[in-house]
Amino acid sequence: MASPLSGGLVVEIAQNLAGPFAGEILAHMGADVVKVGRPDGDDARGWGPPFWRGTAPAFLAVNTNKRIICLDFDGVRPATRRAPPGLEEHNEEIVGEPDATRRPQAEGHA
Repeated sequence: MASPLSGGLVVEIAQNLAGPFAGEILAHMGADVVKVGRPDGDDARGWGPPFWRGTAPAFLAVNTNKRIICLDFDGVRPATRRAPPGLEEHNEEIVGEPDATRRPQAEGHA
């Protein structure tokens, strides 16, 4: 039996717990979740103790079954921020801050 979201791609641009938890649920339902992180990493990596191999278990728990990439948006105007090439045109959902990237909209839709 196929997972409900198998074949779907989700771009997660979020940190700490709320957004990553939403992405975790989608990943467990079969979506291919790509977490876009900052160069200095997600704040939740340092939430502890306890730590496992230098990373907080809370971070590990909500980032299960995801691919993680790093993008440095420092100095980029919000209006020019976009998902990484190859992801934006294929994604079905974006989880995270709306000013970090914008999902392409069909003409006539806001």
